[in-house]
Amino acid sequence: MLSAKLTSCAILLLAGVLLLSGCRGKAQEPVTFNSWDKFDIPTLDPQVAFDVSSIDAIESLFLHLTNYDLQTTQIVPEAASRWHVSDDGLTYTFTIRTDIPWVRHDSESDQTIQEVDAQGQPRFLTAHDFVYGIKRACDPHTGAYYSTVVAPLLKGCSDVLFADDADHIPPQLWDAVGVHAPADDTLVIQLAFPASYFLSMTPMWTLAAVPHWAVQAHGKEWIEPDHIVTNGRFVLHEWKHDVSRTFLRNPLLPRDLHGDGNVERFAVTVVPDKDAGYSLWLEGQADASYIPPDKMQIHLEQFPDETDVIPDLSVTYISLR
Repeated sequence: MLSAKLTSCAILLLAGVLLLSGCRGKAQEPVTFNSWDKFDIPTLDPQVAFDVSSIDAIESLFLHLTNYDLQTTQIVPEAASRWHVSDDGLTYTFTIRTDIPWVRHDSESDQTIQEVDAQGQPRFLTAHDFVYGIKRACDPHTGAYYSTVVAPLLKGCSDVLFADDADHIPPQLWDAVGVHAPADDTLVIQLAFPASYFLSMTPMWTLAAVPHWAVQAHGKEWIEPDHIVTNGRFVLHEWKHDVSRTFLRNPLLPRDLHGDGNVERFAVTVVPDKDAGYSLWLEGQADASYIPPDKMQIHLEQFPDETDVIPDLSVTYISLR
């Protein structure tokens, strides 16, 4: 059960989670949603992420090939405007939008700036960025948690991921991975076998495009605030590890990708436990909160009109060795 301070503020759909926002922004200040989390973000690398905290942030910072319609659960365009599947079900051809800028946020000047290349030309998302990201997921050195999920489907990906000598993978194995970009706006993905469910996997962060120049220049540190380059609906304004993180609306994103939410600033405070998070809500420092079971009854008596039940999907399993 989730408790929220309800006002006339619009509902924000962020990272696929429905939150009822209190949005107590002052005049001339950005509409802000304040939240809390028990965990710092382990990573902002789309290929490496495996936990909810990381994935929620990545969903806000990076666009994916497709997205889910939250009302119908159908696959809808995002970075890919359309796609075609071959008759044999083995080849997926995506048309990639080339009007989505790669950006970085300068927290000192509070400006979001479009990335430029060595010649000073503005960088926009291309199919080549998806090729780089997807091949990173096949690279055993990346340490991509969900590689074993996508590798069996992608032609040649498993041969690279499970190569006998990860430090000396033959170039022909890399070339055989079934992802290519014949043009900036064309991404071709070849499957190892017909899998009708593959399209439902294309919203996955593991298959997201990443900025190769930033990764190559900064290594694992490319995700830190001073280096990170993104293309999504929000930018990383501040990240104080184990303390807080703040995201701002990306003003350079094409308008049709902004969505209907009115939140311009999303702030997360890291707390030691759920009780501490609930206390932030009671103190007016969080706009939504989980309600601890031992406080549920008294909460419902005190705040019946500020409480809503929001269903959530989860998978629980037992792993045996």
